[in-house]
Amino acid sequence: MASPTDIPNLVLWFRASDLSAYADGTAMDNQWSSVVGSSTTTQITTASQPTKQTVGADSVVRFDGTDDWLRITTGAALTATQNKAAVTIFAKAKVNTIPAATGLFFFFSTAASTTSRCQVGIAATTGVGRIGGRRLDADALQSFSGTLAWDTTDVHVQTSVYDWANASAYIYLDGALSGSNTAFQTAGNSDTTASGAAAMGAANSATSLQLACDLYDVIVYHRVLTSGEQQTVEDYLLGISSEPPNVIVELIRSQ
Repeated sequence: MASPTDIPNLVLWFRASDLSAYADGTAMDNQWSSVVGSSTTTQITTASQPTKQTVGADSVVRFDGTDDWLRITTGAALTATQNKAAVTIFAKAKVNTIPAATGLFFFFSTAASTTSRCQVGIAATTGVGRIGGRRLDADALQSFSGTLAWDTTDVHVQTSVYDWANASAYIYLDGALSGSNTAFQTAGNSDTTASGAAAMGAANSATSLQLACDLYDVIVYHRVLTSGEQQTVEDYLLGISSEPPNVIVELIRSQ
């Protein structure tokens, strides 16, 4: 199966499976680093630290939806959305509680560390995918929701595409188009300023846009992927093989 690392312009991959050596219940601070991009999480406030857990055979980072969140102030997390034509963000997660207000899987700030450039998550009450942000730091926040809803039972993958060059944005759930906005901001690259911070599980705050979820992966590319590339990443995260059946059989027989 092709890996996300096979696709060019991968800038971040936070992979909870890298935390498998930690005991369940371990409070997360600076243990989680991106596979690429030299970015590492931090959370020095004990009450706001999510925990590493094991679900089935998989490691996850569990956010309580109350005050848990992880902050990122190093590496490519600060430059992934700087002066870019586009960015594509994948989040693999299980939502544990549908929030009463918008809840976030991942957040990139503008130069001001608590102001959103990109925020990807789910809408209040309905649980449909919802994203928002701005192209230039001086622009007003613009947000919209999709039509496909998360449940609190299964693991899903949300793909969020910010195509700033074409003033468009898109939300997908498990590979199906959930929502689009073809009048998203104005056309052009994102602002030339670096992000002040990025965050998981909230909007870089212990009191803003928390989401109760188990986070498996966050993957970011600084461009719009082709439909085939996007499907490759979604299939990888969903555990769907793109190999033809006879190849799978031969792989099994060779073990």
